[in-house]
Amino acid sequence: MHVYKQYLFKPQSVKLYSEQDFIVKFWSYVFEEVFSNSGLYLHWGDTKPKKAKKENTDMKIDLRVLYSMNTKQSDLSVGEFAKKAIPSKLYNDKLKEVLISKFHLNTLLLSGLPHATTFVPLVQIMGFNCQLYVLRHVEDFYVLESVDSISFPTTHQDIKENRIKKLITCLETAKVTPPASEL
Repeated sequence: MHVYKQYLFKPQSVKLYSEQDFIVKFWSYVFEEVFSNSGLYLHWGDTKPKKAKKENTDMKIDLRVLYSMNTKQSDLSVGEFAKKAIPSKLYNDKLKEVLISKFHLNTLLLSGLPHATTFVPLVQIMGFNCQLYVLRHVEDFYVLESVDSISFPTTHQDIKENRIKKLITCLETAKVTPPASEL
């Protein structure tokens, strides 16, 4: 990409990109590669998780990470994308992700997974920047922890500094274990 499609990274091109441009041109390929052969399924597009539908919550998510066994699917994680970091978009997307992730975390905990080691990752991407969080249940509280912050490598210097590996390592953390009842 950096060798054959250098035009993708030119500032005059980047400033014209939409949210979907960032997803299609950069992020979807990386996510699909990282999550391939993991038993997890990436569901792209503004879709509603099943738990949100049952709770009559009208929240659509850009990326859902699903575990699928036979015909049964479980939502395990979410991701939201934006063209750039605008405070209102950042906080609204994060709130939406946390609320949906709370549904997922409760489902995992009800399946018998231990509270101490169970978490739900959520990814928030704005342009070339990626934030990885995890939601945990600690005592009677839900705690959102910032785990990592990484940028998509856009220059040859980024590649020399091994930022592709750092990006992959960050996204590897977003893989979650399916509920014990699903195994």
